[in-house]
Amino acid sequence: MFSRIYTFFIDKTNKKIVFAGLGLILIFNLVLFPLVPRFAGMSFSPGWVLDLKFGFQTSYVYRLMNFLGDEGRRAYLYFTLFVDMPYLIIYAFTYAFLIAYVLKKKSLNQKFQFLLLFPFIIALFDLLENAGIVYLLLHPYDFNEKYVVFISFFNQMKWILAALTFAGFLGILFIPAKKK
Repeated sequence: MFSRIYTFFIDKTNKKIVFAGLGLILIFNLVLFPLVPRFAGMSFSPGWVLDLKFGFQTSYVYRLMNFLGDEGRRAYLYFTLFVDMPYLIIYAFTYAFLIAYVLKKKSLNQKFQFLLLFPFIIALFDLLENAGIVYLLLHPYDFNEKYVVFISFFNQMKWILAALTFAGFLGILFIPAKKK
């Protein structure tokens, strides 16, 4: 099965797909992420958002839920569902196509094909984290505190795997291309 996935990305990748995906990522990061919270009435710093932290404690989640209030929690919920969820799909495919593009250009196809899975594993942990955040936002004062440990773990795994993927990508960039 993995060989079919690998073949799909290697066969379909090209500059247009990579640049289109990177353009969408830029739009999300430079336009949607900063502006949508303001339009939704979220008047807090992005540093408060659970997604951007590297792990968090139950006490922090309680403080955040109180700080946000009903309107802020509702805005954060919609933001998670309608902006952050599509974003994880876009970045998973874009980064897989980007990795495939570099592998193809350098003729490193077989040796480093496992790197194509990393963006999807990151997206899986991001999805689990987002599902947990949705749960917390829907149960702001009566959530199961044990769930916070899992949600925080998913968050940390997302960031650790993102760093490893970035390091792996940099690694393949510096490997000389094989002669055809």
